[in-house]
Amino acid sequence: MSENGKMTEQEIEQYVKTATVTLEDQRATEIEILHVAKLTTMADYFILCTGGSTTHIRALSEAVEHEMETQYGLRPHHIEGYSAANWILMDYGFMIVHIFHRDTRQFYSLNRLWSDADRSAEERTER
Repeated sequence: MSENGKMTEQEIEQYVKTATVTLEDQRATEIEILHVAKLTTMADYFILCTGGSTTHIRALSEAVEHEMETQYGLRPHHIEGYSAANWILMDYGFMIVHIFHRDTRQFYSLNRLWSDADRSAEERTER
């Protein structure tokens, strides 16, 4: 962190990359990184991905939470949707990780809703 206690853009980008690589390693599909800082004060980045089942979706959430905490000491401010596991939202303040079941992702279509967001150069496609 910088001297004033705020995260630098480079730190935020590293955290986003770590979360994304963790999702890839756990076989998430359709990973998208949206840079939404110019569109909302909610977060700087949204990471969207799809899991194959509720068990897989929970495992993806747990893996991201574990990596962010062990590597950087970061914990999400809150996690929503863990029980039903059709859409788990992990709010880290500077980034929000959205882990969807395929049908839920198609229904809410966040990538269309946030279509004005900059797509990261590191955006991943389905394996």
